[in-house]
Amino acid sequence: TQEITVLPVDPPVWTNLPEPAITLSCAEANTFNPPSLSYSSTTGEGCTLEGSVAPVVTGSHNTCGGNYQVEWTYADECGNALSYTQEVTVEAATPAQWTNLPNDTTLSCAEAVNYTAPILTYANTDPSGCQVQGTASPNYNPNYDACGGTITVDWVTNDECGRVLTYQIIVTVEPAADPIPLIDQLSLDSFIDYNTA
Repeated sequence: TQEITVLPVDPPVWTNLPEPAITLSCAEANTFNPPSLSYSSTTGEGCTLEGSVAPVVTGSHNTCGGNYQVEWTYADECGNALSYTQEVTVEAATPAQWTNLPNDTTLSCAEAVNYTAPILTYANTDPSGCQVQGTASPNYNPNYDACGGTITVDWVTNDECGRVLTYQIIVTVEPAADPIPLIDQLSLDSFIDYNTA
């Protein structure tokens, strides 16, 4: 009688591991699709264990960034087990920029009384799902009188991720026109009477 002991196949190993940690832009994260991982043993022909494992993805992100964890887990009837984890960091969307900015300007004193600065808009150029946009109202700091001066106009706001946007213009106010003296009729009559007497 001869007894033959058959040894188990060598434990399989991963064959195409990705980086353990990666960073994606918001736009890249919207289309992120981690691959299946392949495994294989090194035992001879006829006794090879090989295959692939689909990932399990947990986590979330929005325009302000986020995190994902990707896990691959394998176990077989021989007691072999494999696991691998990848950490994914998602960056916030591209910062927004002001659009259609006004410039410093000069107004007459009369124009300054009713001056109204525009509401400014801001936006980034990221694709859908990573867009940051909004508006900001002006704040006025007038410092002028009939002799002229300035109006400082500021726009300050935070986007949805807490990032600050600011802009400022200076409006120069010209002095009011010189007054035109008025001679009432009584003064004029007195002037005429005096010079004709």
